[in-house]
Amino acid sequence: MRSLGIAFVLRSGIVLSMLICLSLLPTRAQVRQDPPLQGFPIVENLSEFSTLPMPPLPPEVIIPAGPPILNPEVKARYYINVADYGAQTGLAFDNTAAIQAALNAACNPAFTNVYYAARPILFFPPGLFQIYQTQLPSTNSPLIVTCTVEIEGSGYTTGAQFSVLAPGSWIYVNPGPQPNAAAAITFTSEVNPIIRSILIAGVNQAVAVYNVTPSLFENVCLSALTTGMPDNTPLKVTDSFWFWYKGGCLQTYSVDVPVAIFTAEELPNIPDARRLDGLVYLSDLITTAGGFKYIQRAPQNGPLAGNFVFRNITMEQAPDVLEISQTCTGCAGWRMSSLTFDNVATADSNCATCSVLNMNAPDLVLSGVLIHHSYAGQGAGRAITVNSGLLEDHYVDFCAYTCSNAVLDANGDPVWNYSGEVKLSGGTTTLQFAPVAFYGNPPVCIPNDETSINGAKITTTVFSMTITGGMSDVVDYACFFNNPLPIP
Repeated sequence: MRSLGIAFVLRSGIVLSMLICLSLLPTRAQVRQDPPLQGFPIVENLSEFSTLPMPPLPPEVIIPAGPPILNPEVKARYYINVADYGAQTGLAFDNTAAIQAALNAACNPAFTNVYYAARPILFFPPGLFQIYQTQLPSTNSPLIVTCTVEIEGSGYTTGAQFSVLAPGSWIYVNPGPQPNAAAAITFTSEVNPIIRSILIAGVNQAVAVYNVTPSLFENVCLSALTTGMPDNTPLKVTDSFWFWYKGGCLQTYSVDVPVAIFTAEELPNIPDARRLDGLVYLSDLITTAGGFKYIQRAPQNGPLAGNFVFRNITMEQAPDVLEISQTCTGCAGWRMSSLTFDNVATADSNCATCSVLNMNAPDLVLSGVLIHHSYAGQGAGRAITVNSGLLEDHYVDFCAYTCSNAVLDANGDPVWNYSGEVKLSGGTTTLQFAPVAFYGNPPVCIPNDETSINGAKITTTVFSMTITGGMSDVVDYACFFNNPLPIP
């Protein structure tokens, strides 16, 4: 009995202590030290994880002054549903103005206050939302984005290989009678694209990015029609860095229309643009029809282009995985470095001479190419074709289907070999390494066999080797990489 009495007293003490502690906790009014914004009512039951419950917003957007958060250190996220601004699903509606109104609301500066530290999320519920392409002679995009805003759907299901899945969110662009060439959505300096879980079916282009750092695409599907207009592609990226695209698809309807174009251009309204693209990561994608392209259209104005990673990408019907070309003059010796192709493969391609990497830029010096377990073309497949330009260090290993390990020139012949035989003319012969070049340190080349009594001599530069000896000696040679750094 005594022990029961002691237990009762202890439990009573614990309960009493808890009640006293709870009575000392600050109330919600005490926690919120910041004065409420004048003219803005408090909207209850908001969630940063779901669009429901979602207060209907009138045309004049109302900014909640204080969401019901228990911890004042945690900032809430706010969803703007395009349906609350009049957007309706189906082909019977033109939602251009409604979606633009929702974008304008998301960019309203009143959303950035003590309670909402980040921009709202522009949300598209499941369904097809039709907008109309801007018509000629205008050059504007149908949707204008003036701030960094997250665009989020509920998934995509109408792109390549995904039509059997549950309904998702789809922005469909109706071309109209005279569509212009602009992207459905264009992002420029200071406006960063953050797009997730949605399909955007454009006319000439779906999304264009100009002079932006960084960009984020996650589980996004982009497509474009075959228009014959300039830069016809679902995705155009110009003069931009830190571009991340993971998961989703890129789709065209012709192998002549690339699934993405990366360009270096001189932008009239952005004179300080770097005129190159770099730090690009593309992974876990399915593409159909065209390949990827990089086009140098103006002299570089900054560091090296490059640091591209292509990883875990399946490309239906594609020709080359990546073609590098140039249209600029005055671009002598422009450089690009660090291209990685890891588990990238084309399927059902009709191109017998296509490559994982196709170099078509006469002034390009390219270094640091790694091709791992990748494949392109039909039949044996090529790793690299050097139609023009100089190729420095490169490495190809492993196979997918069959080996893509050939590094060929414009005639389909192997690029410069590291051994061979040459007959001297007048006691000397110079062999160019092109289209292979060596960065910093030329190779070491030695004669294996010759007919001269005094012996042949070989001198090398990063671009060529010169063999001297007897007037008509036949000289065998072998060359090796020259690494001046000690091997640890």
